[in-house]
Amino acid sequence: MPFPAVDRGIYREAWTVENIPDGAILFNPAPHAAAVEFGSRPFTPPYSVILEWVIRKFKNRITVADKASGRRRGRAARVDRQLVAIAWGVVNKIRRYGIKPRHVMTGGQRQMEAYVQDEMMAIKKDIEEGKI
Repeated sequence: MPFPAVDRGIYREAWTVENIPDGAILFNPAPHAAAVEFGSRPFTPPYSVILEWVIRKFKNRITVADKASGRRRGRAARVDRQLVAIAWGVVNKIRRYGIKPRHVMTGGQRQMEAYVQDEMMAIKKDIEEGKI
């Protein structure tokens, strides 16, 4: 995974465990969980949502070189032009390529299977040695 998929922590905090008679179900009800796990086809995301994300993600990393025109009104008039360019770049990339999957559960499932296998072998060894 190139970097953690964390913006405001909504996805990370949404993980839920539901106990069932023969085990448990781990799931994530966040609205964007499926897109994080499986990716998406190309679509046009709302520019305003992407701009807000870019502001949160990059506002402290880019020096304020030049403000947008004062003739414009609203938030876009106060946002650095570099941030606007980044936002449009993200919108256009998603429009053209979609969103790549992160396979959070799929990758985690492999790790969990290995962990359970190791634990089962340790329990088997303890039983054979009379520790359990």
